[in-house]
Amino acid sequence: MKIGLLALLFPFALAWPTEGDTLKLEPTYKVGSTVRHSVKLSLVVSGTDAEVTSVVRKTVKGVAEQSITFDGAFEKLKVMLGETEFPVEAEPVSLEIRPSGELVSITGGVIQIDMARLYLAHTPVLPKLEVPVGEKWSVEIPASQKAGIPATTFEGTYVGAEKIGEKEAFKITANVQEKGGEGFSSKATFWLDKDGTVLKFEADMRGLPIPQLGSNVDAKMTGSLVS
Repeated sequence: MKIGLLALLFPFALAWPTEGDTLKLEPTYKVGSTVRHSVKLSLVVSGTDAEVTSVVRKTVKGVAEQSITFDGAFEKLKVMLGETEFPVEAEPVSLEIRPSGELVSITGGVIQIDMARLYLAHTPVLPKLEVPVGEKWSVEIPASQKAGIPATTFEGTYVGAEKIGEKEAFKITANVQEKGGEGFSSKATFWLDKDGTVLKFEADMRGLPIPQLGSNVDAKMTGSLVS
């Protein structure tokens, strides 16, 4: 019997899984490797549109079995309040994560912006096992008062394969919800390379604390890999 006739008789039996049917990531971290993302944060401050743009650089500083450390910086940082450029400072960033992306500690960054919640909003927590299209996974991120990290639930869903430029990417959506505290939340979409590198992201945040304003704000953040 020819294969074409078999396909007509048993169409589902021959629907073998193809690349992209499951989310399978192989994160790699090498000391000295650097990634940069062009990032834009958009929000409204006292009725005026504001925008923060920067190239965010992360360089792997150390690699251990359960801990990856980075040095980071905000390059070309620019803050616009309406048509006026607003002076702002950024300190060097020290970052520690688990291999899956779970936040352990973060210091430095843009002064007067809550960097821990900003990180939680725009960084996926990767599943430990393969995930089929349409399936979810959930990770509980414990609170750390010392590190300023709120107890948070990350829930991801694998949407499927999608091209970003010439690269085949894994597309996932995520819901990030703080437990109590400031009630911060984020709905995000990520496009990932097979090594877990974020090629592009979009995040819609609610209740981002900005102490300088004395209030929490809603904000949108987008970013894409530049190197």
